[in-house]
Amino acid sequence: SAHFWPTSVGGGANGGDGGGDGTKNPWGEKDWNLTAQGAYHREHGEDKANQMAKLVNSHVGATSPTVKKA
Repeated sequence: SAHFWPTSVGGGANGGDGGGDGTKNPWGEKDWNLTAQGAYHREHGEDKANQMAKLVNSHVGATSPTVKKA
């Protein structure tokens, strides 16, 4: 019976812009946010900030998001 099983909500995948733990990636094209980048850098440190930026082909200190080519 279907009522015994909850509706599937997926496996938690974030696509290409996500940060692995469900957070928005402030270096990604969709969620670009300089203030959030600075906050992330202060909270998590340079290494983690660089890792997050590299997930979306960017880098700490970038002045604009990397635009995906169609």
